[in-house]
Amino acid sequence: MHELSIAQRIMETVLEVVRQEGVTRVYSINIDIGELMAVDAESLQFGFSVLIDGTVLAGAALNIRTVPIKIRCNDCSAESAVEQYRLTCSRCGGRNVAVIQGEDLLISSLEVDTDGCHNT
Repeated sequence: MHELSIAQRIMETVLEVVRQEGVTRVYSINIDIGELMAVDAESLQFGFSVLIDGTVLAGAALNIRTVPIKIRCNDCSAESAVEQYRLTCSRCGGRNVAVIQGEDLLISSLEVDTDGCHNT
């Protein structure tokens, strides 16, 4: 279950930000996960909620946005969304493509309190 290791990495990263920035409370953590990461959002949510119990992150919402797969054709330079994991160019049908979106995991923003001030 790689979702638990992802949840742990998210928690560790946010806790580091909390320490560095003097955050007193975390309300939400917004993340973008590429479709090619094959992450089960429900398992990630569960693992995260278990890990943050008893930390300054306890009660924080983990908001997950799935980022679709997008490719660029190396032959005709067309960019297109990928459906059903078919990594072929929608313009020329070629298979010489590069994935340009959908492989990332990014903490996009945090909603926090710092010294009594609510910040996003």
